[in-house]
Amino acid sequence: EGQLQGQWVTADVHYGEGQDFRDALNTEGWLYVLEVQRTTKVFAQPSRAEIPARRGHGRHPTRLRLVEGEPGPQTVEEIAASLIASDWQVLTVAEGSQGPRSYQFAARRVWERREVVPDRECWLVLRRNRDGSESKYYLSNAPRETPLLCLAQVGARRWPVETEFQT
Repeated sequence: EGQLQGQWVTADVHYGEGQDFRDALNTEGWLYVLEVQRTTKVFAQPSRAEIPARRGHGRHPTRLRLVEGEPGPQTVEEIAASLIASDWQVLTVAEGSQGPRSYQFAARRVWERREVVPDRECWLVLRRNRDGSESKYYLSNAPRETPLLCLAQVGARRWPVETEFQT
């Protein structure tokens, strides 16, 4: 009693940018599709990190650093720009007051960035209008086998929920 029922959480960029929020949802067992800013950095491929060896005198290093030569993080906007036309698919995510709400979507497995090193593997979900304008970017902790349509529909549920709160 008094507990929310459900499996998914979706939220706007204000919440999606909060790594602590994403961590808490993940720890509590919630699946999420959270909007993030275009400048959010992630790793497009796994990169090795280590604590560097001590050089000379002084304190021992304690923070992880990327191993030299390993690929660094990219913005989600840069990853989206690197996709080719066949990476995108048109999906209808809901019925709107003016007909079906359809957008172009793509998704890639990426690794969240924690400070300067790779962290949890997740989905980067990319959405844009059918004409290629108005891009949106989402991170999701959904399992690897989650269909893109499911991720797209969850992300699209934010607007009706906000409208209902206003009503």
